Amino acid sequence: MLSEKMEEFILITEAKIAVRKYESVDNAIVFLHNSSGSMDIWDQQFNDPQFKDYSMICFDLPGHGKSSHSKQPEKDYTLPAMADNVLQILNSLSLHRYIIVAVSLSTNFVAEIADKLVNCEGIFMIGASVIGQGISPADILLPFEFGAALFEENPDNYMLDNYMRGLYYKSNSVLQEKLMRNYLAADARFRQNIGASIAKGEWKDETVNLALLRKNIAWIYGEKEQIINAGYLNKINISKWRNNIFSIPDAGHLAHLDQPEIFNRLLLEFAIDAFN
Repeated sequence: MLSEKMEEFILITEAKIAVRKYESVDNAIVFLHNSSGSMDIWDQQFNDPQFKDYSMICFDLPGHGKSSHSKQPEKDYTLPAMADNVLQILNSLSLHRYIIVAVSLSTNFVAEIADKLVNCEGIFMIGASVIGQGISPADILLPFEFGAALFEENPDNYMLDNYMRGLYYKSNSVLQEKLMRNYLAADARFRQNIGASIAKGEWKDETVNLALLRKNIAWIYGEKEQIINAGYLNKINISKWRNNIFSIPDAGHLAHLDQPEIFNRLLLEFAIDAFN
């Protein structure tokens, strides 16, 4: 079994970041949650004894979960600032060797800093929306009717409820409630400001940064994805683990929540490849 769970707070500039760890060995798997989510979306990975040979680490992004909200949202909730915060958090953890598991908008945070990741042995991307090689967000997003909730401070209940249902495929009231709690707990100003940052084009060529990492990158999508058009990856030159884009059956945007068994098995295979 995994070692005892430990929760703590670390300070990054002025932000207090909530971190959860199962530490046992030098090789670590670090998990980054979705926008307006929290680290509790990784419970089915943290509780899986298949990962007993790895340290498991996740944290709440600034403005999310138990982490502190910004006093300067226009400055702190931009794509470059959030990516820099992720880099600072990773550096503060003093990891020996690690892989990153990122989902949705967090894939952009990771791709923004991929060329600066020390001791990172690979990245496992879920519902990735990375930008570069002439590909913009407009080329990546599907016409999801309720997607505006990702960037609105306070969407109405109808939009919010349907946005949540668009994140997963299998009907699940418990999951719906969890995702709703996470969304409402997140700093509403994060959504407005991150949306404005993306609209201004405040991003690097993330595909170049990923290439500079020179490590395996896995691309995972739910077969029933409603938000991201995974086909954009076929239009750009980018590293793909096992030369494949993986589609998980009967799964939506947050594929690991719909199909944890399939997802965990694939992640374990990736970890074995990355660390060996």
